[in-house]
Amino acid sequence: MTRFITLEEAIPIRWETLRVGYPLSSCIISQDTNPCVFHVGEEDAGRIIGTASFFPANLNGRVGIGWQLRMMGVLPDWQGKGVGKNIFLFGAEHLKNQASANYIWCNAREKAISFYEKCGFFVVSDFFEIEGIGRHKVMLLPLLSG
Repeated sequence: MTRFITLEEAIPIRWETLRVGYPLSSCIISQDTNPCVFHVGEEDAGRIIGTASFFPANLNGRVGIGWQLRMMGVLPDWQGKGVGKNIFLFGAEHLKNQASANYIWCNAREKAISFYEKCGFFVVSDFFEIEGIGRHKVMLLPLLSG
């Protein structure tokens, strides 16, 4: 079941999928304090198995209302089974219906670029390095005209 979750529910998945080897505190980002942020999770048998966070943020040089997707992760045993897509689509539908968002963007890890392309995103940058995390590209998904 895909649903809104709390930050506290998101943190363990963030750590296990994105920040293993780093302190648990590295799983809390400054955007988590934004009052508009929301977290989406997929639950199976009472356990959160994947998560993503969405918050208002415009992409430099892009016109319209932007939201950034961050800290998206799915437990390894659940990857490739539609969990990430369910989480993303739930969040995107919420933004279309409630926030009048024009686009969603993300800094996609190199290994996740094909996933985002399957969700309709397209690449808008060259590769760049996030220290300790790896190579990324900025990706964009238009939601509404504008």
